[in-house]
Amino acid sequence: MTLDLRERIRDVPDFPTEGVVFKDIMPLIADREYFADAIDQLAAWVRPRKPDLILGAEARGFIFGAALAYAVEAGDVRARVRDGQPSGAPGRDLAGIARRRAR
Repeated sequence: MTLDLRERIRDVPDFPTEGVVFKDIMPLIADREYFADAIDQLAAWVRPRKPDLILGAEARGFIFGAALAYAVEAGDVRARVRDGQPSGAPGRDLAGIARRRAR
């Protein structure tokens, strides 16, 4: 069964700044049925591509990446911003990369 996942995504207007609508996905993650369906929908798209690894980027990507990797029988790796890493761990400046790509 495919659920309308938008039913569990809450809009938070003017967060973090005026004019921005933050999409709060915690209600989706908190609902077992909707979270499972979200992973199933992602897995249906990913599975034919036969990935070796799923990269989960910072915060929400950690949650979805691990579950998706399990669903498609792939490895799971994490990406964090450089300042979010323990001492000596590799990291990337994800904000800098996004800024450069936006130019």
